[in-house]
Amino acid sequence: MVPSSDDLEAFYGRLTVLRHTLARRRDAVVRANAAVLGEMSALAKDWIRFSQRLRVAGIIAVPTLASCDQNMTELFVARAGGRRANYYRRRLDSVEVVFTEEIIVPVLRLEGDPHRVAARQLRDALDPYLTPPEVAYAEEALKCVSESCLRAGIVLLWAAAVTRMHNSIEQGGFAPFNAALTACTARRGYPFTIVRGQGPIGARAELQKVADFIMLVAGMDLWHYDGQAFNELAALLQARNNAAHPGMASPNLLDVQQFATKLIERVFRIVPR
Repeated sequence: MVPSSDDLEAFYGRLTVLRHTLARRRDAVVRANAAVLGEMSALAKDWIRFSQRLRVAGIIAVPTLASCDQNMTELFVARAGGRRANYYRRRLDSVEVVFTEEIIVPVLRLEGDPHRVAARQLRDALDPYLTPPEVAYAEEALKCVSESCLRAGIVLLWAAAVTRMHNSIEQGGFAPFNAALTACTARRGYPFTIVRGQGPIGARAELQKVADFIMLVAGMDLWHYDGQAFNELAALLQARNNAAHPGMASPNLLDVQQFATKLIERVFRIVPR
């Protein structure tokens, strides 16, 4: 994940304070036990971590990263002391002079990208309802949304919803789910005819082979939602299938936001954890 602009601004503040501290020492030798060396070492390590994440994102000019890497690595290697303060200060100067315009500003622009703004908003909306196994899929989905991979985002959001359903069925025991299947087979007409032939389930591995559509039909009895809610869930499943298979489906950002909102309303708020 790209470091946030807040993280980078905090880093810049530490760098500036450290540079002023060294400037006051002018040409004095920095001894091995000086506290400023520990601060410098911590700063250099944080930069090395930030740099790798920024490099992968591809938003910072490579020469800028290379220059900052070299200067901060030299500070880290020279943390044992014994050099004059100006040696350390000059390296901090080289980083400070480019940091705002060439590092923080590009990250701010990235954070303002509509897809990344939407991903942050969706994370805030989803977080209160998700369990850790669901978060794993949702985070992958939001990474896809951030990178404008909207079809993939829909597929992975649906995976988070199915994880909730599977976990809820397993936690509640398979008997209630099997009873819901039996009740559906006794009814006439669509969509209940789709459930006929579906045998009882006794293990998670068997549940994972049950078609999502059948699980949604059984959910009307198991989780007590009505036909309108079922139709909305079936439409979400169709959107997921369209996104996952070759065709003309081309969801936009609003489609993904509405997809996530409906999942919250019809799955994460209704289906027990």
